[in-house]
Amino acid sequence: LKQSGIEAYTLSNSLVVDKDSYILHTKASLDNSKIVASLSDFSIVCYDARNGLQACGKFRGHSDRIRDIVTTPSSPDGSCFFSCSEDKRIYGWDARAGEKAVGTFSTIDGSSRSEFGWCSMDIGCSGNLIGAGSDAEDDSTV
Repeated sequence: LKQSGIEAYTLSNSLVVDKDSYILHTKASLDNSKIVASLSDFSIVCYDARNGLQACGKFRGHSDRIRDIVTTPSSPDGSCFFSCSEDKRIYGWDARAGEKAVGTFSTIDGSSRSEFGWCSMDIGCSGNLIGAGSDAEDDSTV
């Protein structure tokens, strides 16, 4: 990897997390300056990849396992990102605004909750469209 110019981190050895937590998911910012990680304690930690993976914020709001996190194309430095959880909520976060969610997002029908928890999500290239789905057989909520 070093010959191709890609820096590799062993997250389990590099990221400092509470002794009772473990990492579930990670996403790198588009400019590779930050890594966002969801933890087993239902929180998200943002790490600065330019400074030896030092934590630059811990975000709380979910009350169940976070199933996915995505960074936004409109924030290539990773300051803005979204998370979906088994708690049936999708949150938007802005690290520049503090460590609380800046938005809760709704389904097409206007409700803020799926009948089942969200298991995956993605964001459109423009940053204006979020899609999320559950792993329930009979759930057709988007």
